[in-house]
Amino acid sequence: MAFEARTTSFSMANAQILAQAAAVAYKDPRRCEKWARTSGFTGAFDFFDNRDTQGFVAESNEAILVAFRGTQPNQAMDWFVDAGAVHRKWDHDAGTVHTGFYDALHAVWGVTLAKGEVLPRRLLNRGSKTIWITGHSLGGALAELCAAQAVFVSKIDVQGVYTFGQPRVGDKAFADADTEYARILGLLLTHAKPKG
Repeated sequence: MAFEARTTSFSMANAQILAQAAAVAYKDPRRCEKWARTSGFTGAFDFFDNRDTQGFVAESNEAILVAFRGTQPNQAMDWFVDAGAVHRKWDHDAGTVHTGFYDALHAVWGVTLAKGEVLPRRLLNRGSKTIWITGHSLGGALAELCAAQAVFVSKIDVQGVYTFGQPRVGDKAFADADTEYARILGLLLTHAKPKG
């Protein structure tokens, strides 16, 4: 099943591949890179790990995939992130977001890690590649917030976001802005549902 990098509607192939990416994000960096390569993402690969936020960015000829790791039961810091349910203003005026999720995203967004800055540098320097973001649980929340940060703050178009078991990220104003952006551009943000 080939990844459909340019689609603007629900894709079962993309849902399956992005679900695999969300699942493999729990593995070690070598397993993530091996999965990316066997799944057609044979270009640049970066694993990021900073405090309570892990995941990877993988590239194919047509797309960039960002996958966030979710809550790990044996990682106390993940539970603290999930528990930080107080809402706060974020980098845009569209509503408020979960403080723990905001802090977890900003542990890797614009931060120079061991391999240099991964996000948003890789997204800004994408050329004609489409951007796809995914995650499960906490990773799903980070995926949605990453997409919002890219679109509303950094003015980077995101082709689609598929999340799995994602908690709520922000208040109604945040959700409404997210949904309106998806409607206008025909994108697949977290509200995508199969047709039929």
